[in-house]
This record gives sequence, C-alpha cells and structure tokens, in this order.
Amino acid sequence: MKKNYILFTFLVLSFVSFAQNVTITKIIETDCGAPYVKSVELYVDGTVDFSTEVVLNYMQNGDPWSNIQIDVSSFGTISNKFIYIVRDIALMQAEFPGTTFDASNTIEEGSRSTNGDDGYQIVLNGAVVSQFGKTETDADDDTIWEHDDSVVSRKSGTVDTGAWDETHWDYSGKNSTDGSTACKGGDGVEAFLASLGGTYPLGSGSGWTEALSTDPMDDFEGNGNITWLADNNAMNISFGNPASGGINTSANVLEYSDEGGTYSNIQFDLSTDTSVKYDLSTNNVFTLKVFVPTPAVAVAQSKILWLKLQDGSMGGNSWQSQIVSEQAYEYDVWQELTFDFSAISARADMSRLVIQFNGENNAEHVKAYIDDLSYGAAVGGVIDPMDDFEGNGNITWLADNNAMNISFGNPASGGINTSANVLEYSDEGGTYSNIQFDLSTDTSVKYDLSTNNVFTLKVFVPTPAVAVAQSKILWLKLQDGSMGGNSWQSQIVSEQAYEYDVWQELTFDFSAISARADMSRLVIQFNGENNAEHVKAYIDDLSYGAAVVAVI
Repeated sequence: MKKNYILFTFLVLSFVSFAQNVTITKIIETDCGAPYVKSVELYVDGTVDFSTEVVLNYMQNGDPWSNIQIDVSSFGTISNKFIYIVRDIALMQAEFPGTTFDASNTIEEGSRSTNGDDGYQIVLNGAVVSQFGKTETDADDDTIWEHDDSVVSRKSGTVDTGAWDETHWDYSGKNSTDGSTACKGGDGVEAFLASLGGTYPLGSGSGWTEALSTDPMDDFEGNGNITWLADNNAMNISFGNPASGGINTSANVLEYSDEGGTYSNIQFDLSTDTSVKYDLSTNNVFTLKVFVPTPAVAVAQSKILWLKLQDGSMGGNSWQSQIVSEQAYEYDVWQELTFDFSAISARADMSRLVIQFNGENNAEHVKAYIDDLSYGAAVGGVIDPMDDFEGNGNITWLADNNAMNISFGNPASGGINTSANVLEYSDEGGTYSNIQFDLSTDTSVKYDLSTNNVFTLKVFVPTPAVAVAQSKILWLKLQDGSMGGNSWQSQIVSEQAYEYDVWQELTFDFSAISARADMSRLVIQFNGENNAEHVKAYIDDLSYGAAVVAVI
C-alpha cells in the first residue's frame, strides 16, 4: 500500500529530542605540560539530572563501552549550557585563557589516560544519545578520528542521532598542537576554532551551533523540535484548544494573532545560523491542522493559508527567495491541510518556513489556531496504519455522527487489554453513526490489498442500559473516499460478532478483494446502520497487515 508520510511521519522521524539531550561537542587532547590537557566538552539541551539520568562511557584502546564509566553525577542538574570534564583545570585555563571553569560547569577527573585513540559515549535515560568514536575500535594513524595532540569539534549544523558519524566532525589533525609555547599560541588552537566560525575562549559559540533536524514537527504538547518566531504577530505556542473535537481533541495548540500587521506571520529556521537547509529532493511536503473561527468583523481577504519556504541567510531580503504553497480553509472546523513543494525539489537553499494567513500587505485582523505540524516525503512507499491510543498511532480519526473520544481511560482493564487508554465510540442514536479515517487527506493514497488485507482490533462493549434489537455485530468497511458523498457505493464490508463485557480481539479479512486498488478509507460501525439505537463501545490496538499463516 502506498504511503502519505505527512500523516504518519511522526512514527519514523529520527530527529534529536530537543526537549532533553546531551551532545558531545568537542574533544581536546594535547601534551601541554604534565599531566597534559585532556578535555571533553558537552552541551546540555533542556534540563538534565546527571546524578540519575546520565552515564558517560569511556572506550579505552577499543575495549567495550561498558568497561569504564566516568562519574559525572556531581554535575547535578544542568540546563542549557556547555559543560566540561577535564583532567587538570589549571592546565586547561592556561591552554584556553579566559574560559571559566568552576564547580558549576566543570568536573576535574584526573584518572583517564587518553592518548588520542579513545572514544566517549553519552547514555541518557538508557539510550545512547551521543558518541565520539567507532564502537570497540582503537583509532590509529590511518583512522580519521585519531586525535592525538589535536582538537576535534562537532560541525555546526549537524544533528546528533546518537550514532557515530565521522563526517560530523572537524579535525585539527594529529599532532597539530605539538610545539606549543607556554601551553598556548604556538599550537594553533585559536586559529582552528576561528576557522570553524567559533570564538575563543571555549563555550557558547565555540564552533558548534545547535541545529534542528530537517524533519521539524510540533504538536504543542511539549514534544516539538521547533523554535518559533512571531513576526508582527501575537503568537502563543501553548494555548488551550478552543474547539476540541472532530479531527483534533488535543489539549494545546498554537494561537496565531494577526492584529493588523501588514506582513504578520510566524516562522522558524532549521538552525539559528540558517546554515542548515531542507533536503527537498526527498522530503518536500508539510501538513498541519488549522482552525479559524468566523471573525467578529468581516474581512475581504480570501480564506487562504500560505506556507512559504525561504533562504533565511539572505536576512532582510529572504522574501526574495521565497516559494509559496497555498491552501484554502473553512471557518469553524478543524481541518488538515497539505502543502506540496515537490516542484522545487532541486532547490538546496531553503532554511526557513513561514506561515501566513490571509495574505500580506493588508491590515485585516486574523485569529487562527494551528496544531500537529509535520514534514516529510510526498506520497509513496508503504504504510501500515495503526493506533494504540497511547500517543503512538499514525491515524487521523474522523467521527461521523458519533461522539468519539480518542484518549479515554480503559474502562475495563484486564484480560487481553491492560493498556491505559482506548478509543470511546458513542453512537447516541445516529442513523449512520461511525468512525473512519483516510490514508491521506486528499484520498489519493490507496490500500495495496494484494499483500496486506487484514485488520485487527480489540473491542469492549458493555451491556447496554437499554436493551437493543440489533445483533452484536461490528462492521469494518473499505471505501473509495474520492467518491465523496457517494463513497458508500464503493464499499466492501467485513463483519465479526462480539460479546458484551469482555475485551476480545477481532480480525477482519478483505483478501476476497485483493485485486481492488481503489480503497482509501476504513469505516468502523457497530450494530449496523439505518437505526436509532444507542451503542457505547471501546476500541484499542488497531493494526493492519498480511494474514497470519499458521505453522503446523
């Protein structure tokens, strides 16, 4: 089945978590006086408790990472700054005069016997988040990361995924610090750092700039990786959802307030220095949800949302580089809009995204709300829709004449389902009440039923307070959503019986239509249609894939 990465990209993104991270930014190894200058520079992003959350592994002579741990617990809680583990503070200050090393940012640890062929690894809350050096490898003269008597600095704009990548580093070169005079000046350290765009002494701006992954996203619940900037706009990035329901029941959204600014917008760059650019050759589509209430004072401008890509390095002239993608919206309903920049897939200069409602060069007011911005590839590939209702799903649900709640506390934890949250399905008498989703907002992405044609989900239906006449039957329907109001004419139904008051797992087999290539929508419907009976039900762990073949 084809995939729309924009709907589902948050399952596969591999960006750095900017909410909390520790990054190795510099390794210093010189023979400036005994016991020599040895130092590791780290940058702490967010707030990290080193006494409980961080392990610093030291790989000596290619031994396993687990052999040696450097005790960093005395750092305690650190927020948003560079810190250092040094062998001798006095020698470090002689080598880098003007740099402040004190108890708040430095640990003096004199037991290490580094000689330029060793590595370091940061483990944060059990996960490797940063690494210098190839695992269980003793660097030698033929290895690029061999750093005897040299300085190694993480390249500005690189994104630390936790995996070792030798191309993410600048190297002053083996023995480049030999011949120093009074531990400074003759070793070229200042010149090396200056060549990287850094400053001397060490610290913020010393050659490494924190950069956003080129897979930006924000759900405004604290999980985003974007630093937003309001341009003539009264933005609020943690505003209570003013219209929870439909496709968006999340708690918080971004409030966009154009209060008459001629060019009011909000924007962000992929890196603070605008050096990181979008790779549009593969990823060139943005998706976000918007809600625009009917304005108190009528406006003349069209209901249009612009997304603009710009080259932020052009400063005040960035608008001259921009490419615009636009989508129309409606008032008073959450809708998901997709913006396609595939037409400029060859451009490699774009670093900034600008979001602008109702055009520019006008003084009309606009109040709008934004949620769930994501970025990824255009349609293509394979997707397996799923939802566990614990925040790990990749489905945008729509309730059709149904009071759905996609994050409801499990009402009957036990048996085959002890998860915390489920979907609550509330048919309150709607003749055709159901819940559904499409694989893409424009219904162009279809299921490839030739290989994957089975859906599985768990259901719990309590005994109703008022008896019903309809059979205890759950329908799953596949439809061609591109047919709009006539989608029901294309549908194929698979049904399963259920029992009251117990979690059960039901499987729905569509292998009989494996040759169909027009299905884009899944509809879930309890107790049939064309009746006014009430149904309360709970759903969990929806998954999709190939049929299970028994092995005998």
